[in-house]
Amino acid sequence: TWLREAVPALCRAAPRDEFLLLIRSDIQNIFDENLSNLHAIPIKAPQRLRAIWRLAWQQTVLPLWLHKIGAGVLLSPNDICPLLSPCKVILGIRNANPYYGPPATTWLGRRREQFLRWQTTLSAWRAEKVFFVSEWSRQIISRKLRLPLEKSCVIYHGVSERFRPGEEKLDKRGKESSLYVLVVGSVRSHKDYITLLKAWKLVIKSKNQCIKLLIVGPILDSQYYQKLISLLHTLQINESVSFMTGVPPSEMPALYQEASVLVMPSYVETFGLPMLEAMACGIPVIACDIPVAREVCEEAACYYQPGDPDDLAEKLLSVLGDSTKRSELIEAGRERAQHFSWDKVAIELLLLLKSAL
Repeated sequence: TWLREAVPALCRAAPRDEFLLLIRSDIQNIFDENLSNLHAIPIKAPQRLRAIWRLAWQQTVLPLWLHKIGAGVLLSPNDICPLLSPCKVILGIRNANPYYGPPATTWLGRRREQFLRWQTTLSAWRAEKVFFVSEWSRQIISRKLRLPLEKSCVIYHGVSERFRPGEEKLDKRGKESSLYVLVVGSVRSHKDYITLLKAWKLVIKSKNQCIKLLIVGPILDSQYYQKLISLLHTLQINESVSFMTGVPPSEMPALYQEASVLVMPSYVETFGLPMLEAMACGIPVIACDIPVAREVCEEAACYYQPGDPDDLAEKLLSVLGDSTKRSELIEAGRERAQHFSWDKVAIELLLLLKSAL
């Protein structure tokens, strides 16, 4: 999402500047518009050992290429930058999992996280400036990296104009009724879907009408997914819960617009973009009570205690059953969402880039 939205906004904000984008060849067509000052250079990466290949390419070939073209400044938004870059670097750190999330379940995964922390630390020290997507992540991760706060700043995510209240419809894949609770996020342990499913058992016992829980996002942890499937059968709620993967970005606004409420159960996030997208679409938000959720939503969301299925079920039943409370959350959410835009992100990025030249 960040790449698809921030890059075009940056090009629109500086139409007289030229931008070169190095992008994997399999995702080079993600932009919806043609930008005359954006020149995409596709990089073909092997399917196997892609992460190792990317790191090796970034630390060896990329510095030589930057020197050859005489690049003025490099924007590296994904936690790691080339340590031998011949030009100045602006680094974005947007992943909190290696510092604050649950440890990986495998030996190889733990070594990967350890290596990522080491590489990110060196990259942060190398960069001219580091931006984070929330003040909470800035404070937490800067401390872990021993990075002076004066070297960093916060540039929040934006929300696309496609996310707004509307009457858009989509095909009914994965949902059998018009009343559903929506969750948007990858299937990983820190998303805490176990608490969500236990709460859902209590919700469907209390409500007479047909209602479904729709979880939209890629399955990134197959072991955790199998644990969730087993829990669905144990709780006997498998018929009221659906997982959807591979949903194209063009269908996401309609998924939000047709939902009754969005639940954000994750207890580790650097921002939590689905909360912002839901608020922009006029959908009430129920979020796990973590600092970054409070930072993004302020008083425009309903919060429940982390790991407490009873509290989550109570909040869900309250928002689903109380029209006054729903209206208050919807109105507050739409007002809060107006504080965020990708055009604002682009202006702040542009100022950061020009300060490094």
